[in-house]
Amino acid sequence: MKNTKAFFILLILPVIFIFLSNLFTDVYTPYYLNYHHDPSYVYLLNFLNLATGQFAGHVEHPGTPLHVIGAVIIKFYHLLFGKADITTDVLTRPEIYLRAVNFSVLLLNAFVLFLLGLNIYRIYKNIYAGIFMQLCPFISINVFMQFSDVNSESFIGVPVMLMLIYAFRYIDLNSADGKKDMRYIIIFSMITGLGICTKIILFPLILIPLLLFKKFSHKLILIFLSGVSFFIFFIPGIVEYRYFLEWIGKLFFKSGMYGGGEEGILNPAKFISNLQTIISTEKLFALVIFITFIFLVYSYIKFRRTSKDGEILFDNSDKYYRLLTGLFLAISAGTLMIAKHYVSRYMISYLMLTVPVLFLLVYISYKTGAFNFKSFKVSFSTVLIVLIIMTIALNFRKYLFTYEDNVIEKDDSMIIHDIVKKNYADDILIFGHMEINQSTALHFGTSFTGRMNVIYKKKLNELYPNQIICNIIHDQLYLLSRSKDLEGMLTSGKRIIFLSDRYNSPEDLISKIKKEYNITYGSYDLLYNDPYDKNEVKIYEITLKK
Repeated sequence: MKNTKAFFILLILPVIFIFLSNLFTDVYTPYYLNYHHDPSYVYLLNFLNLATGQFAGHVEHPGTPLHVIGAVIIKFYHLLFGKADITTDVLTRPEIYLRAVNFSVLLLNAFVLFLLGLNIYRIYKNIYAGIFMQLCPFISINVFMQFSDVNSESFIGVPVMLMLIYAFRYIDLNSADGKKDMRYIIIFSMITGLGICTKIILFPLILIPLLLFKKFSHKLILIFLSGVSFFIFFIPGIVEYRYFLEWIGKLFFKSGMYGGGEEGILNPAKFISNLQTIISTEKLFALVIFITFIFLVYSYIKFRRTSKDGEILFDNSDKYYRLLTGLFLAISAGTLMIAKHYVSRYMISYLMLTVPVLFLLVYISYKTGAFNFKSFKVSFSTVLIVLIIMTIALNFRKYLFTYEDNVIEKDDSMIIHDIVKKNYADDILIFGHMEINQSTALHFGTSFTGRMNVIYKKKLNELYPNQIICNIIHDQLYLLSRSKDLEGMLTSGKRIIFLSDRYNSPEDLISKIKKEYNITYGSYDLLYNDPYDKNEVKIYEITLKK
């Protein structure tokens, strides 16, 4: 096939990726709806930190590579389309800036996806191999949905796909050529540092290049340079290094979510339950990993004597087995790490690696005659075409149903949002801490901005002077800024509107007000109830005087 024709064919899936991701993003946004503000608004305000010459205050993921990319994008967007100083513009038009970052990161993912397909095509001289490898972001709806968000998962595909590009390029080298090893060690260490600094859960990614290199000295150099690479990528958040180390310690030595829970590395019951959830929700992933384990054991037993005698199964066969083993170990280690404190989006990188694992299983089997493909006169391309069709068919319904569910969820949320905006904009508004409102999403984001927290909150108080935050979970009731008299607002006689959620009830709110202030009477009336109860949101009028 001519390179020009292949070039355009390999553009098809990246273009579809951009189109579908934008389609899903349209029904996923605005980001302040349905708890999507965590962590999108956290990232947005840390982009702003870097764009204004400050350090990142959010380093839990750590996420600093995305912070830098986001800062560059919002700086550039503000230069072209800004309507006020950059801080005011971002705080008054956060959704526009979030969409700009999301689309830019989406384009970056699509570009790397194209490079992945192009490199695989050039290595194997097979267009179907390139197309199949481009199914990485489509392999699961759980993977694909992350590209609609602004979080570390939306960027994590970049280091994962770059790792695959250079892993396959490395195993394509002449087996006797060790001169380029140092070049690849540097490349792999940069990608590893980028990946781990994007999301600490990508730590097992280093196992892939570690298994590829035979020399122990090369492995040590790779580990050292990966550490250096991580440090370089972490520099934008370096002032928070103590907090980061403390956070990692809690994740390791605490058994609960987000470094909470009881002392102990593992809660066995929760761990097993999470593994069962992963297997039940990602059946294809679980099946492929199980088959890979059986295949590796079978191959070791069958070809052990062959390798001892120095017989070569096929060109670079040793590297192929090393890559498959590295992928299997990285996926297994990553999945076990995630099972400790499972959140579905954490699985994105390891779900994506299902595709190259499946590709290697087919390729090695075809080359070694493990499943007698050749005797059945089934070509390698035919197997890949079948796998491409099966992957698309298995996921089509999930994509359709997920899109429809998101449309319903968004429409339901916007009804409540529009009711508040239209009918209660001039009243005193008390929002649950995690509610469907732009101001509370911004407030949430400021909590992770380090030294800029006070400055952002002061600015938010100017923009939203009549809004109060209610967070019963942490026993808090406060204005966006402490400079105003909250008690005076509550007793001013103005109508008080409260949006409750699953964590904040009107009874708890009134009890908190009575406890904190010299108020003896409190009642409430239900003004609106979500008929579908999708978001568990209700609107109440609170009365504090008879």
